[in-house]
Amino acid sequence: MVKNLFNKTKLLAAAVVMTVAMVATGATIMVSNNAAKAATTCTQHADAVNILYHGIDCHDLGSVVSAFKNAYNSNNSGHADSPSVRHNWYDLKDVYNWAGANQTLVNNMSTGNTTLGTMYRDGHIAVNGQTVATDSWVSARFSGPSGYVHVEGNVYARKTTTSLAEDSAQVLVVYSPNGQVAFAVMVECGNAVKVTPKPVPQPVVTCNQLAFNKKSDTDYVMTAVASAQNATITGYSFNFGDGQSANVATGNTSASAEHNYAPGTYTANVTVNYRDLNGHNGSVSSAACSGKVVIPQPAAVVTCDNLAFTDNQLAYTFNASGSAQNATINSFTFDFGDGSTKKTVNASGNKASTSYTYKANGNYTASVVVNYTDLNTKQSTTTSAKCAVKVTPSQPMCTAPNGQQYPTNSPECQPTMACNLLTITNKGADSTSLQYNFTVKASATNATITGYTIDFGDGTAPYNGVAPSIDHSYAKPGTYSTVASATVSVNGKTQVVKSPACTGSVTVTPPMCTAPNGQQYPQGSSECTTTTTPPTTPPTTPPAQLINTGPGETIGLFTGFVIAGAAAHRILANRRLFGLGR
Repeated sequence: MVKNLFNKTKLLAAAVVMTVAMVATGATIMVSNNAAKAATTCTQHADAVNILYHGIDCHDLGSVVSAFKNAYNSNNSGHADSPSVRHNWYDLKDVYNWAGANQTLVNNMSTGNTTLGTMYRDGHIAVNGQTVATDSWVSARFSGPSGYVHVEGNVYARKTTTSLAEDSAQVLVVYSPNGQVAFAVMVECGNAVKVTPKPVPQPVVTCNQLAFNKKSDTDYVMTAVASAQNATITGYSFNFGDGQSANVATGNTSASAEHNYAPGTYTANVTVNYRDLNGHNGSVSSAACSGKVVIPQPAAVVTCDNLAFTDNQLAYTFNASGSAQNATINSFTFDFGDGSTKKTVNASGNKASTSYTYKANGNYTASVVVNYTDLNTKQSTTTSAKCAVKVTPSQPMCTAPNGQQYPTNSPECQPTMACNLLTITNKGADSTSLQYNFTVKASATNATITGYTIDFGDGTAPYNGVAPSIDHSYAKPGTYSTVASATVSVNGKTQVVKSPACTGSVTVTPPMCTAPNGQQYPQGSSECTTTTTPPTTPPTTPPAQLINTGPGETIGLFTGFVIAGAAAHRILANRRLFGLGR
């Protein structure tokens, strides 16, 4: 495989023994011939000039990697088996480290970072048709003529343009963690190859778009579109945003995944997975491959199913019911149809009841509205023809003081009544009069005054009549307490109305007289009565002289007789009055 490195013997020193030159020349020719033979095969080739006497086991990539690692770590060239050498060299690490290896790199070799490639005479190495390295130098065990680079001991290296006999040879290509070629090894001979790694093109992978196709309110198909340079797309990872995901393995530039959502708002995205030219895996996403998914709550279906009532004249009880799907009925608002304030009642089991008393007879349309909240917390209302009914409240009416008609049990029709005043009028000239007038004043609303009663306080029968005024004569002087009342008819029932305002007092004084002492006393009292006591012994002798009858004395005497006559007449009259004589 390697050209005869010693054909030009003029480069050797003249002092070299001829037999040594012949041996070296023959060995070189053998290497060249054997290399040419092995260049197109994967067979191990044993030769004294090989870095590894038997080359590398090459049944498959895995065996190649394992065999090389074992050889490197053993550091044993295996030349003890060579008939011409008969001893081993323990320089493998130095030789391979010259090419770019190191202990860590070798320990980490695997089928993931190591592959088989082809080295060409012009010095470039290709893997899967892609150039991964150039300027290859191949090492072997030579004596170093001109044009060779000394590596270690008897190991020299030369460019493939001068040392590779065939057009190409199979090599084991080992990559560094950065993705570039670290070094290579010729498989059939184990010769180390030092290269200039070609910069690895950086992968350019882009997730360009994530489209959402709505199949139903809850079902979506998502389609991702991507592009890749210097890499191969290996699949797509869909994240639906609700804790679920899906992986689609494909090398295509687009992929789709279908997902069924529960109601809610989600952020979905997709990641593009790829493998670069060095076999390294990666992933990428972008804002263009992310989007919102809004799944609405199911539509609310709410109905007002029925409005029924029971009634008793003006008093009504209303019962409403409804039904709801994907919503909650909160309350019912009742409209009684008479213009009164509406009434809202909280729902219980999608039902509600309320009572109402109409103020007036009439024909009304009562209705109810259902108030509900849907699953999106939006509040709405609904009603229906089933929730409107005709009502005709009716009961006896009254005419209120304002002239309006009201039900008899309404406040406007409640009766009010009062005995407002008792007026007592003396019909005589003074307090000695026994004649008095009594007048009662009473009032009533939503009731009828049917009569009056007056108790004069003198033990006589009270007055009962329809007239509010009556005269009454007392039999004798005295003080009398009077009480009056009104009789009222309310809804067919009779009531007696009294009050302090309908009470009074009457005082009748007797006629007066002036007693001898000049004081006024009621007539008939003892102070007003004159009593003449006859002398017990008549005079026996006449007066010594006549009474002076002068004008003054005459008048006084006359007056005395008049008074005495009047007194005698009164005594006689009283005796007749009380039956004491005639």
